[in-house]
Amino acid sequence: MKYEDFILKCEYVEIKALEMKYLRDFYEYAMQNEVGPSAGWKPHKSIEQSKKILNDFIDSKLEYGIFQEDKLIGMIGVYEDDYLYAQPEFEGKTGVEIGYSLNKNYWNRGIMTKAVKCFVNHLLKDLDYDYVSCSCFVENKKSARVIEKCGFKFYGEHLYENFDGTNKLFNYYYIKNLKEG
Repeated sequence: MKYEDFILKCEYVEIKALEMKYLRDFYEYAMQNEVGPSAGWKPHKSIEQSKKILNDFIDSKLEYGIFQEDKLIGMIGVYEDDYLYAQPEFEGKTGVEIGYSLNKNYWNRGIMTKAVKCFVNHLLKDLDYDYVSCSCFVENKKSARVIEKCGFKFYGEHLYENFDGTNKLFNYYYIKNLKEG
C-alpha cells in the first residue's frame, strides 16, 4: 500500500497519510508550548517552520496524522527502534518504536489512548512486528498513562539528548506480539 493511500479507522479518530493541506492544523498545535517540549522538540515559531517540517514528515512516509472530522489534531510516527533491538532479550526480533503528539485542546479525552491502541494493533497484527516500543520523559505523566493504558510494559530508564542539548531521563516501554508470548 502506498503511503498516500493509508487510512486506519479507529474509535474517535482516523490515522492517515499527511498532506500539505493540513498545514494550518499542524501549526496550530506545533506552536503550543505544552506540546513540543513534552515530546522532545521546540514549539514552532512560524508557519514557515511548520511547512518545512510537515513537508519533511510527508517525504519520510513515517509520520501519520491523527484526524477528527478531517482536522489534523495530532501525529503518530513509526521509527527504527534504536534501543531495545540492542538488548539481549530482543535479539533477532523485529520491532519498531512509535512516538506521538496531540493538540493540547484534545488532551484528557482518551483520544490518544484509542489512537495508540489502534496503531499498535495494526503494527503487530497487520505488519507482524514482534514488538513495538515507546518512550516518554520521566516527568511526562500524561504520556506515561497513555502508554500504560495501551498495555505496554515498563522496560527501564534511558538518557536522551533533548533539543536544547541537555540530557533528560526517559522511561522505555514495550509491547510484544501475542504470537511471541
